[in-house]
Amino acid sequence: LTNDLKIFAIINNKLTPPYVVDDIKLHTPNFNTNKIIDTFKEYNVVSSRNSKSSTILAEALQNKTIEIGSIIIKKLIITADNIQIKDLQATNFVSHVTLNEKMLLEVKDYKFSIANGTVYGDLKYNLLNNLFNLNMNIKDTNAQILSESLLGLKGQFFGTINGKLDMSCNGKSQDTCVQTANGKINFEV
Repeated sequence: LTNDLKIFAIINNKLTPPYVVDDIKLHTPNFNTNKIIDTFKEYNVVSSRNSKSSTILAEALQNKTIEIGSIIIKKLIITADNIQIKDLQATNFVSHVTLNEKMLLEVKDYKFSIANGTVYGDLKYNLLNNLFNLNMNIKDTNAQILSESLLGLKGQFFGTINGKLDMSCNGKSQDTCVQTANGKINFEV
């Protein structure tokens, strides 16, 4: 991240894997999802929960290797005043995140304001098999702003959009996700 970040955390006082985070609150004035995605692409994520390694987090970050399999997050609340998603600016972002011992990352009750409306939902991502599930609801959002910014469809949609998206895919990469996408989409414009 390239901005201020406030972190309040309760972490088990044990420096052996798995590292357990009981409660963490993370707030940033500006949350740029584009930069975060680019940063994660640079890291070699090691997903071995059974690793006997006692790599210190600082050393792992320095070597751009994160042993994600040795981290358990019981409760993480992320908030941001502003959030950037591709070319869109959103506000009032909040989400509740967990990462369990089975390497299931869950983002529950995410919510943000965007294009004069609201987006909210849940997502799950299994770090072992890349199974990605997304539940997203869009309420009273400007259809033109969303379609132009996210889909590149200039001047194709006008009005307010309401809808629901339930989908799953293999989330190994964006291309793989598109090729394996399955689910339901209902929108009214």
